[in-house]
Amino acid sequence: MDEKRRIQTVRIDGVKVSRAEDLGRELIIIEGNDPVGMTDVFKQIVAELKKVFNTDNEPMMNIIGSHDGQTWRAIVFPRAKHRPDVFFREGDARVAISPAVIEMGGVLVAPVERDFERLDASTVEGIFGEVSLKGEIVQGVVEVINHRYNQE
Repeated sequence: MDEKRRIQTVRIDGVKVSRAEDLGRELIIIEGNDPVGMTDVFKQIVAELKKVFNTDNEPMMNIIGSHDGQTWRAIVFPRAKHRPDVFFREGDARVAISPAVIEMGGVLVAPVERDFERLDASTVEGIFGEVSLKGEIVQGVVEVINHRYNQE
């Protein structure tokens, strides 16, 4: 990911946790060389998201993971909704887009050709904005976790 897009980066026990801007959706990037440390940070993110949603259940999110032989990376897309409103509309107003991990990662899949042809930047931004957790909330999650680790 382009380092210029990272707007919030903290280090927690050797794990780098970042947010990014100008992607049309919120995400948290967790990077490190220690999978155990990354797992601990990820569990804290999940715990904070549970608080945001006031639930004991797993919060909605999509996750992409990678390993380049040295560094582990997990990209977490916290979700506010499973599907956008356009998915549930009737007739020609319906757009069959249900963003999952592939879509949140940047490859938008439209199973209906008519929907693909109607997609434009504004529609895609609206869909991502609707299903993504708001930036202020994600920023707060990262700040709480950073504060907790740096107080111990």
